[in-house]
Amino acid sequence: MSLTLTWSSSFLLCMLASAGATSNYNEASAVKYTFMSISSYCGAPKFETPNLESWSCGPSCNATDKVTDITTFAASDYGVFGFVGHYQGSCVLAFRGTYDNAGTTLDEEWNLVDYAGCTGCQMHEGLVKGYGAVKSTIVQALTTLKCTDLSVTGHSLGGSLSIVAAFDLGTKFQIKENYNFGAYRVGNAAFANAYDAKHSSVTFRVTHKKDPIPLGPLVSQGYEHVGGEIYYAGDVSEGYKVCEGHEDLSCIVQYCPPSTCGWGSLTFFALFNSNSHLSYMTPTVQIETDGESCEYVSVSLVARQAHLATAAYCPAEDLKTWSCGKPCEKVAEGVESVQPLEVPIKLDNLTGVVKGFVGRLNGGCVLSLADPFGPQEGFSILEQVQDMEDLGLEKTCPDCKVSSIVKQLYGALKAPLQQALNQIGCVATAASAKSRRLSVTGHGIGAAIASLAAFELQNGTGYTKGSFGVECSFHFGSPRVGNAAFASAFRARLGGSVGRVTHHKDPYVEYPQRRHGFAHDDEELFFDHNATLDPSSYVRCTRNGDDSRCSMRYNKSASSLADHTKYMQPLLEVNMEVESCGSTSRITIV
Repeated sequence: MSLTLTWSSSFLLCMLASAGATSNYNEASAVKYTFMSISSYCGAPKFETPNLESWSCGPSCNATDKVTDITTFAASDYGVFGFVGHYQGSCVLAFRGTYDNAGTTLDEEWNLVDYAGCTGCQMHEGLVKGYGAVKSTIVQALTTLKCTDLSVTGHSLGGSLSIVAAFDLGTKFQIKENYNFGAYRVGNAAFANAYDAKHSSVTFRVTHKKDPIPLGPLVSQGYEHVGGEIYYAGDVSEGYKVCEGHEDLSCIVQYCPPSTCGWGSLTFFALFNSNSHLSYMTPTVQIETDGESCEYVSVSLVARQAHLATAAYCPAEDLKTWSCGKPCEKVAEGVESVQPLEVPIKLDNLTGVVKGFVGRLNGGCVLSLADPFGPQEGFSILEQVQDMEDLGLEKTCPDCKVSSIVKQLYGALKAPLQQALNQIGCVATAASAKSRRLSVTGHGIGAAIASLAAFELQNGTGYTKGSFGVECSFHFGSPRVGNAAFASAFRARLGGSVGRVTHHKDPYVEYPQRRHGFAHDDEELFFDHNATLDPSSYVRCTRNGDDSRCSMRYNKSASSLADHTKYMQPLLEVNMEVESCGSTSRITIV
C-alpha cells in the first residue's frame, strides 16, 4: 500500500521512446528490479521473513535469479523494511514501500530539514528519520558481504528511500544503478542537483500512467524531483519516454503541473487513479506492485492470536494470572496486566455476556473477545437477526451500515473497554508507541465486535503521541459485519492490519447473508483442512471479501459448527470454545 489512501485530465496519447535521447535505461533490468521491489514487501510482521531470506517468498522471488546471503532490516516505528544481499556478482539493496500505518505516518512527515554536508540541501523529514533508523544495519550488512558495487531499488516509499540511500552510501560504495518505481519527491532543488551530480547516469526513476504518488510532496512546498525519469504512458508494449530535467511537463507531472498543483486537486486525482501506482511494468510483470502476492503469511503469528482468541472464553480469575490452561500456556510470552471484560447484555429476547480481556503482550496492548452466546446459540442468532442500521459516523464513514446486533453489543462494551484500556495505560496519550498500539482478535460474533472496536479505536497510527493505532491482527470465524460501504471503509482504514481467518465449511462466515446487503471485508486467509506452517495449507484472498477461491467455495453447501470451533488445528491444540479452558495448575482439556 502507499500514499494512495492519503492523496486522493485528459487521456494521454501513448508515447514511444524518445528518438535520439541518450539513456542507459534497460527495460529488462527495470522488470527485474520491479520484482525485487515487490519481494521487499514480503517481510515482518505479517509475512515470514525466513522465506524472504531464502528467496522463496512467492511469485516475485520466483521471477528473478536468486538473491543470496540476505540480511533483512526493519524500523517498525517508521514502517521501514527491506533487505541487502548478493545478486549476480554484486550487491543489491531493496526498500519496501508503504505497507502499514507507520509507513503512512512517515510519508506524511514532509517538512523539509537541512541535510548535513550538502550546502543548501533540504530533505523530507520522514525519509531522513526512516533511513537513519536502518542505516547502521545496512552498512554493517554491506560491509560483511564485502560489497563494492551496489544496486538500489524500491517502490513508493521504498523508491524514495532508495534515492536517500544512494546519495548517502555513494560516498562509500559504487552505486551501480538505482531503478525505483513510483517514488515521491525527496528534497529541494539543491538536493536534486547534488544528487544528479553524483548519480544521474545510473538513476532511473520509473513512473507509470497516472500514478498520483510521484506528484507529491508539492513543488510549492519547496520540493523538486531528482532527474532520470522514465515514463510509461501505458503497458510496456506501448513504449516509454526518457524525460528531461526534474519536472518534465510531458511526463507524469503533466497531471498536476508544479505551477498550479495543490493538495485539493491532487487528492481528487488520486481517488480515481490509485491502480496506476500498483501496476508497474505491465503486462511483463503480472502481479501488483505491493505485498498482496507474498505467499508466506506468518502462520505462527496467526496461531498465537488464535490462542489469544480462545483464552477470551476462560474464567476472569484465571485470566488475571494468565493461568487458563492450554490457551494461556501456548502464548509463551504471557499476557500481563490483564483486565477481564464481562459485560452482561440483554437485547429483546437475547441474553449473553460480552466476554474477553485486554492486557499487555511484549510491552504492547492486546484485546481479545469471545462469542457472547457460544457457537450454537450464536449461529441461531445469525440466522434470525439479519438487519442492519447506520453506523452513525456520517463524517468519516457515510453510507456505512452494520449488523444491528453487533452494533448493540459493541455499544454495551464500549465504555468498559475504554476503562480497561485506560487502566493498563493503552491510550493515545501514553509516552511510548507500544502503549499506543493495539492488537485486536476475537472469535465468532466476538470477532465481529472486535472489528467494530478496531475501526472506532484507531485514531491515527499510534507512532505519534496523541494517536492510537491497530497492530497486525487476525479474526477467526467472523460473520459479515456490515454493508459494502463499511467493508470498503474498513479496508481503507485497516487494510493490511486486520485479516479474517476462515476454516473449511464454517457456517458463521455465510451470515448475515449477502442478499440482505452484507459484505465481507477483503483480507481473508482460508484453511480448508489442517493448518501447518507451509503455505500449501491455506489460500489468501485479498481483493474480494466473498472470493470463491476461499471460504465462499462452500457457500450454501452442507456445513458443520465443528468447523467453527476447530480453527488452526493441529497448530492449535484446543477447540475455540469455553470447554478448552483449564487452570495451568491442573490437567488441561485438549
